[in-house]
Amino acid sequence: MVARAHKYAALALRPNLPISSIQALNIYAATRWRFRKEDLRLANEYALITGSTAGIGAAIAIEFALEGAQVVVHGRNEKRGAAVVEKIVAAGGKAVFIAADLSTNSASEDLVTGAVKAMGQLTILVNNAVAEVVDGADSSIATMDITSWEATMKVNATVPMELCRAAIGPMRSAGHGSIINISSRQAERPSAGLAAYAASKGALNALTRAIAVEEASNQIRANTISPGFILNDQRDADIADDRRALLEAMHLTRLGQARDVALAAVYLASSESGFITGINLQLDGGSSNARAASLG
Repeated sequence: MVARAHKYAALALRPNLPISSIQALNIYAATRWRFRKEDLRLANEYALITGSTAGIGAAIAIEFALEGAQVVVHGRNEKRGAAVVEKIVAAGGKAVFIAADLSTNSASEDLVTGAVKAMGQLTILVNNAVAEVVDGADSSIATMDITSWEATMKVNATVPMELCRAAIGPMRSAGHGSIINISSRQAERPSAGLAAYAASKGALNALTRAIAVEEASNQIRANTISPGFILNDQRDADIADDRRALLEAMHLTRLGQARDVALAAVYLASSESGFITGINLQLDGGSSNARAASLG
């Protein structure tokens, strides 16, 4: 029965099927919620996912809800946030949206307080919100503008620290917790001209390891996911064939999708990964471990 459920779930989420996203979620949810609620991988968990109105964050929020977690969707765009919540609720899940601009003072603590108020508890925090890389805002170190540097470090490193700091209290009260920081392989293999972004993600990786050490005795785990190239519905909607072929040649498996990151996050958030803390999961189709086929 379980195998059959996953078969239909996979069919429901294939992007080329002529059904709406809500219909797909309904089919997917029906296969899962035939089982007892307590059998779901994130039953009785309470999750806050920052930057979850689109892309990777939205995929994580949806997957968490399908696995039984109550979810707080976060972002700055209320319309997009409401759309994600609608998908989750239509599939039988529980979710609310909280708007917050995390670049402002006290926003991080207010967001965590609001999430706890909305759900009653907080046991999972996913730091996915990221500073947008605007043309000219990042650069090489030789030409770095200090204002751009500090703005990037604020959103990509300081804000996650503030959110973790605020979340640790509720997680201690709950008796357990899982913190998942979404990083980037730029921290290990930076591209020229993205010095601030690469440095901020390196700081996030170090922060994750520090939390893992400090909070282990409180049953709070902290891990990082570093995605490689992930297809984006808007950015890659009209991707040229030669560009796609080049990207595919850089991977040992296939091009990544947002749901690949979401499934990894489910594992790290669940009790299945109870033996894992302080790792940086390179989720990149093997591209960080082998010379690209495009290079020969």
